Amino acid sequence: MKQTTLLTVFFLLLFTSITSLSAQTLNESSGTGAHINITSGDFNTAFGDSAGFSLTSGSQTTFLGYQAGRSNTTSEFIAIGYQAGYSNTTGFDNLFIGWQAGFSNINGGDNTFIGAESGEFNTTGYDNTFVGEESGANNTTGYENVFIGEDAGFSNTTGYKNVFVGNEAGISSGTGYRNTGVGDEALSDVDEGWSNSAFGESAGIDVGAGIFNTMLGAGSGVATEHADYNTFVGAAAGWDNNRTNSTSNANRNTFIGTANGSSNREGEDNVGLGAFASFGSSGLPFDNFRSQDLLTGSRNNLSRTTFIGTFADAGNNDVTLVGYSTRVDGQYGIAIGTNTDVLSSGSIGLGYNTTIASGSNNSVGIGREVDIDNQEAVAVGSNSIAQANGGIAIGHQATVDGTGNTTTFTGNNMAIGYEAAATNNNSIAIGATSSASGENAMAIGQAATAPNDNTLVLGGVTNPVSVGIGTDTPSAFASMELSGNNKGLLVNRLTDTEITALESNLTAAQKGLVLYDSTNDVFQVWDGTQWLSAINTDDQELSLNGSNLGITNSSNTVDLSTINTDNQALSLNNNMLSITNDSNPVDLSPLTADLETRVAALENATGSASSGGMTPLLFNYQSVIRDTDGNPIKNDAVDVRIAVREDGVTGTVVYNEEHSLTSSEYGVLSLQVGGGTLLNGDFSTINWGEHEYYLEISLDSAQTGTFTTLSTTQLLSVPYALHARSADYITGTMGSTGSRAAKSSQNTEIQELKTQVKQLQAQMQLLIDKKN
Repeated sequence: MKQTTLLTVFFLLLFTSITSLSAQTLNESSGTGAHINITSGDFNTAFGDSAGFSLTSGSQTTFLGYQAGRSNTTSEFIAIGYQAGYSNTTGFDNLFIGWQAGFSNINGGDNTFIGAESGEFNTTGYDNTFVGEESGANNTTGYENVFIGEDAGFSNTTGYKNVFVGNEAGISSGTGYRNTGVGDEALSDVDEGWSNSAFGESAGIDVGAGIFNTMLGAGSGVATEHADYNTFVGAAAGWDNNRTNSTSNANRNTFIGTANGSSNREGEDNVGLGAFASFGSSGLPFDNFRSQDLLTGSRNNLSRTTFIGTFADAGNNDVTLVGYSTRVDGQYGIAIGTNTDVLSSGSIGLGYNTTIASGSNNSVGIGREVDIDNQEAVAVGSNSIAQANGGIAIGHQATVDGTGNTTTFTGNNMAIGYEAAATNNNSIAIGATSSASGENAMAIGQAATAPNDNTLVLGGVTNPVSVGIGTDTPSAFASMELSGNNKGLLVNRLTDTEITALESNLTAAQKGLVLYDSTNDVFQVWDGTQWLSAINTDDQELSLNGSNLGITNSSNTVDLSTINTDNQALSLNNNMLSITNDSNPVDLSPLTADLETRVAALENATGSASSGGMTPLLFNYQSVIRDTDGNPIKNDAVDVRIAVREDGVTGTVVYNEEHSLTSSEYGVLSLQVGGGTLLNGDFSTINWGEHEYYLEISLDSAQTGTFTTLSTTQLLSVPYALHARSADYITGTMGSTGSRAAKSSQNTEIQELKTQVKQLQAQMQLLIDKKN
């Protein structure tokens, strides 16, 4: 039917042009009332009843159809179709083709309306182009619009500078302006909106009063109404944006890719790039844009997200995702890499299949298949694992967790190196395959292991190391080498009380332990059962047995025969000490001039003082008392009974006394044997030189009169010291004045003897060094 109509119009135009050449005024008309009022107009053509009825002087008009251009009075106007341009009076340069096309136009000019009822109600609108049935039908004063397609721009009234191309494109545009909609139903409901662009079937179909939106792709931004400044590119991109018709939300979103951001409703300031990337758990695309039960994504109100990659899944506000099937559920999270999952707040995951579990807030995972299950943790390296709060794992398969913990696991451990593992609170493992499973333990070095709490292991059994302090090249035969000319080695300094407390925890396993006794200013060495002074020269003498040089209180001797090949020997002639084949003897007379006299005087003074009662017949005893659980009994009043047994632990009790004491803050008891409350016997008559004596200690901790024997041990050095006071060869007496004099000079004499022995030792060493 439309083809027949067009052919008819064509032949009528052709006939008009041919016949007009022969007309005097070059006007042609046919039909009742056609050109009935024309007087001076030229080049006019009217075919149809009342066509060009009102034209008088207008020129270059063409009216074809019943009442086409009936009211026209101006020039340059073409109206073809039933009542096309019916009401036009002064409008010029118009082209109306179709049933009632431009019917109501009065003085609008430069319009092109093609199609039944196209521009039907236009009155003064100008520079419009409407092509298609009812295209721009309701336009009245709108101008510079282009509507192409059935019902394109149908409801536009005063809107201007709009472009709608497609069936029902901009059909409800109303007063909106500067909009561009291309595609079936594109921008069909942009009633008040302006400066929107939509390309594709149903693109921006419901934009309403929105402004500055761009939708490109079938179904892109299909539900967006009122929202502004959005950009959706791709089929169904931004599909559900502002479906709630909020007038204040769902703005400034950019979604690029098929179904990208399709689940967003009121979220703002989001950026998405990639097919099927959206909010919540992403699913497969839907193939019917009007089906809302298959929308990709399960969340619809997120803001400030950035997700890039196919199936990227943004699950919270303020997240960033880059990569295929990445997912971030924790706010402020970042995920970069294929299948990377960040499910906790403030965390960052970077790498293929890296996972940061829910609740692992503020953690960082970098590497292939990294696994983090706790908060504030860091894991860097392929297959590294952080399952400890505050843990740090760096290296391939490095691990921090709580598998080595036996109580409460809090974390804060660190593993650095290939397969390094730190598995207890505050533990640190540094080095390939190193392991720290003790609490507060640290293992440093390849394969180093620290299983015990509060320990630091360097190198370990597998790869023992040499530590250098102040040197770049420590000896390979030393565990530690110190170097420097302004520093020394400062060891632990403990008082007597502290040493006693420490001893209660020591066993044979700690044999060789060294510390400095700050009370007595001496190094102490633990021999497995007791403390021994590391430096002890008191009461020592040099002795020469053949060619073996020895010193008292030591079983070690020096064989001097190997020092020189000259078969040398030491000899003492009067006070001259010499060695074979050496002409430089050592004069010992300054050291020995009055030695015998002073020793005899010291012995006589000691004997006389004792006989006079000035030297006390006492010796000290000290011990730590404990309860049945092994805990020291501190600051408590107790009774102690002392018994001296003769010739065995069950021998006759020759002396018995009792002390009432109060233990110290460390549980230490201090007393003087011989100074307690006498129960039986006489301490002064004990013959220490002829028998073995044993000291029995009994305790009454509740002071009830019931004593418990704690120990019975043999007395060694003290009895011999007491016996020395009555040695047979010491004779003579001293008065009280002599006794006090002897006592006051005793310490001086002893110190002089010690000094002389040390000097003798030094002279011997010089002589030996000289011969070497």
